[in-house]
Amino acid sequence: EFPLPRIDSLVDAAASSELMSLLDCYSGYHQIWMKKEDEPKTSFITPSGTYCYLRMPEGLKNAGGSFSRMTAKVLQSQIGRNVLTYVDDIIVKSTKQENHIADLQETFASFRQAGLKLNPEKCVFGVKKGKFLGCLVSTKGIEANPNKIEAILRMEPPTTRKGAQRLTGRLASLNRFISRSRERNLPFFEVLKSAKVFQWGPSQQKAFEELKQYLIDLTTLTPPMPGAPLLLYVAASHSAVSAALVQEKLDGQLKKLVPVYFVSEVLSVSKKNYTELEKVLYAVLMASRKLRHYFQAYNIIVPSSQPLKDIMRNREATGRIGKWAAELNEFYIDYVHRSSIQSQALADFIAVWTPGAQDEEANKDAEVWTVFCDGSWGIFGAGAAAVLVSPSKVKTCYAARLDFSCTNNIAEYEALLLGLRKLKAMGIRRAILKTDSQVVSGHVDKSCKAKDPKLEKYLDTVRRIEASFEGFSVKNIPR
Repeated sequence: EFPLPRIDSLVDAAASSELMSLLDCYSGYHQIWMKKEDEPKTSFITPSGTYCYLRMPEGLKNAGGSFSRMTAKVLQSQIGRNVLTYVDDIIVKSTKQENHIADLQETFASFRQAGLKLNPEKCVFGVKKGKFLGCLVSTKGIEANPNKIEAILRMEPPTTRKGAQRLTGRLASLNRFISRSRERNLPFFEVLKSAKVFQWGPSQQKAFEELKQYLIDLTTLTPPMPGAPLLLYVAASHSAVSAALVQEKLDGQLKKLVPVYFVSEVLSVSKKNYTELEKVLYAVLMASRKLRHYFQAYNIIVPSSQPLKDIMRNREATGRIGKWAAELNEFYIDYVHRSSIQSQALADFIAVWTPGAQDEEANKDAEVWTVFCDGSWGIFGAGAAAVLVSPSKVKTCYAARLDFSCTNNIAEYEALLLGLRKLKAMGIRRAILKTDSQVVSGHVDKSCKAKDPKLEKYLDTVRRIEASFEGFSVKNIPR
């Protein structure tokens, strides 16, 4: 099968032209001859006999790919320069208005040489704004198709399951333009998931009205400039993660952030149990999967108030974070601290999803993690466990079996180190560790001295890891 180009890349390329012409081939598929040996495969029965197609009909599995291959061969010297094609959608674009006549002449010469005909009734010539692949493209940027928006604004609240499916289907074509689209559409999906009788409740009606209000003034997207880095703002809520891909451009003398693409995803039941930090990391991963072509072509900068750089560069990262870091390692991604936002659309995106910098400083003392550590030794073996409790009371449990000869105090130290290493891998800077071992807590807070050479080595390891934290304390809790 002939590979089709990415729609997003074609739309971005079309939006950078000053003048464009939209072409439509006359009976497009029927301009391609069938192979003689393949003609019987298209046969059909009529009352007057059996017939077969001599030209390629619509409905064949490879019809779209065959037509794309034909246009790619005919316009080979122009594609990407002044022509964009996607199956039977052909657009002649000119970065300079005065060059458009020459670009059209070159395109017509290629069609004439190949014997292809155009339908003048469906062609549009010399426009500054036109509909291409479901979007409205112009020098101002990429806008959503107004017909699609109008279809949603005219909808009445759904009264059946099929009506709700029609609504979500129409919204799917506008996901690129809607920030936090999955979060906004979540009430509609909840109705569809319900196995009971369809019921359009107050939460759905409120979301429906807010969505209509949002669509009235939908954000205009901007195609990215080649060579300039892209910024990826990510955020997470309890039930969804979202990302906004933006680029910094000059608006007069001021730098302005303009949106390029919005993506989001509803979290599954298991992913809802992720910690806040893991959800933010998963948002970066989700964006890299859905916007892979942008990640491969541009340098990505991820501004965040979370310590993402420490986590992704940590060699001790294990489990899902280690897998995510390995997957993201193929891209050039730089993690920086988030500063102020110079765009109203992005400001709304960040304000709804994440706390502001002032709130973060005010709640700095509340962002302390609690770790419960415990280790034990017995005749059947030894083990260590650590339970990490986030500021939002989300618990994450870790356990390890100790396959070497040890004492109960060594097992308690192993549990403490297990908790510290997991905190370090997650980029946590402040924590309170609680253990029922008076020996371990006494060594760490220096109320007593370690005399056993083995315990001294464990204490030295704790001191080395301590340098990775802004501060942590070890408290003894009674058994």
